[in-house]
Amino acid sequence: MRLLFVCMCALFGSGAANTAIENEPYHQIQVHFEEGRADKLAGEEEWEESQAESKAASARAEFEQRASVQEEALQAHIRAFRGKALVQIS
Repeated sequence: MRLLFVCMCALFGSGAANTAIENEPYHQIQVHFEEGRADKLAGEEEWEESQAESKAASARAEFEQRASVQEEALQAHIRAFRGKALVQIS
């Protein structure tokens, strides 16, 4: 029984020791620094400008979409009116 216990400890104990060595220890801390800006306000202004540009782009896209829908509706109305006018004349 003791021999079985010793063999099992030797087999499984070595695997546990290897995994403990492979894992990083918890007492080490890696610190990464971000690249700083010379002026904090410049970064904030750049962010605000990018937000304004994205809002303007979305507003332009929405305007163009509305304009195309209105143009299609107008074209359909004109086609319908021409069809009625041709029917009344003939």
